[in-house]
Amino acid sequence: MFSAKGISKLAIAAFAGVMGLNVVSASAAPFVTVNLLARPNGTAQPFSSSVTLSVGQTADYAVQFVLSASGSTNPFATNTTIGTWVESADAPFAGDPAIDPTSGLGSIVFSLSQTNGGSPRVNFPQNAAQNTTNPTSAEAITAGGVGNEGSWLGGVGASGGTVTARGDGANDVIGVAFIRQAGTFDGIDASGTPITVQVNNSGSTKSRFVAQTSGVGTVVIGTKGLAVGALLGGMRWRDGGGAAVNTTISNSQQAASVLAGNPIINFNSLAITVTPEPTGLALLGVAGLGLVRRRKA
Repeated sequence: MFSAKGISKLAIAAFAGVMGLNVVSASAAPFVTVNLLARPNGTAQPFSSSVTLSVGQTADYAVQFVLSASGSTNPFATNTTIGTWVESADAPFAGDPAIDPTSGLGSIVFSLSQTNGGSPRVNFPQNAAQNTTNPTSAEAITAGGVGNEGSWLGGVGASGGTVTARGDGANDVIGVAFIRQAGTFDGIDASGTPITVQVNNSGSTKSRFVAQTSGVGTVVIGTKGLAVGALLGGMRWRDGGGAAVNTTISNSQQAASVLAGNPIINFNSLAITVTPEPTGLALLGVAGLGLVRRRKA
């Protein structure tokens, strides 16, 4: 038997269903979007959300993020509405004092993976490499990326992740943690507007994967292998009174938001097409030509 309260809730839900209303999904937005991009190794091609390789070829990959605008709301976050973004002043290098106030993203944790036995199969031979974004100082020894100057490997707990066997002859990278120095953030420009930031060091041999088999599929950036209570991200903005609002995103919050169709972090995986080795195709062509000649004889 339903209580009067339960019946009332069911009636409201039924009405919302009939009217096509969903209050949560109507107002919800991701707080940050994270993209996995790639390009064939050794090329000057721009990084893209889709890449075409041949079997045995290596790809460079890059991780990008962009924060959502002020006023964006997600009911699954600890603080449900983004306040005012403040320009992220140039972040200090190790040993320098923190610069405050700043706002933006201070940490992001993720895994790079595929489904066991999926096609095409790619292998991550090493863990990921963080970097310094938009370096303008002689102290910045690692180049690459766009964003506010500062290191994504200087924070406590920063990690390139753990190379983990997938079970199909290839490896994933689990638990990559890009973390900035305490009190510094990235992703907001001088006008208080979110900008697209490329975080990891695609010039490093660590930020690469190898295509092992042909096919069409995806390489996933997401939460595979992470503990339920793991922290996936940390950001800061200002409230109406100018006070700092620090927000963390846990894996459990992310899972609940994804289940409801309103992810706090919108992870976009990489589309990948892998063709047979060019040499193999050439041999097939030669064999075919020989067959034609024998038939003519």
